[in-house]
Amino acid sequence: MKTKKLTVPVLLTLSMVIWGVIAWKVYAAMHEESREAPVASPIVKPAKPEAPTLLLNYKDPFLGDYRSASQPTGEEPARKVTPAVRPPAESTPEAVPDFTYKGFIRVGKEVKAMVERNGKSLQLKAGDRIGLFRIEVIGDYQLTVTYQSRKYELPVQ
Repeated sequence: MKTKKLTVPVLLTLSMVIWGVIAWKVYAAMHEESREAPVASPIVKPAKPEAPTLLLNYKDPFLGDYRSASQPTGEEPARKVTPAVRPPAESTPEAVPDFTYKGFIRVGKEVKAMVERNGKSLQLKAGDRIGLFRIEVIGDYQLTVTYQSRKYELPVQ
């Protein structure tokens, strides 16, 4: 029973000390004249990393062979339509392809070109015709078409 009589005065004293420290801290913070205002440090944003590059030298999960090219993703090649062979100076107007090469698809051993014309996607293989043009070579990054023995190379877009 003696512990109960001793516990109450000890707890009251401890409580008074704690509340006294809290009151003193509040009073000192409100009446301190020489205290400087805290200065915020400027926010430094990290620099943006360079444009990522795609490494295309991975093993194809379906075909099992490796690709050995890499192409940066930040730069897209400009669309160029240039004849590989100079046409003779005739009065016939030169035709320009009205479609874009989007890439290729391998279905088994067959390769098909993904071509977009007038907002529609088409899948064509070598030897097929699109308008006046005949598809000759389907490459990874360009499509070669011919029109009246003139060759045109279209890059992937």
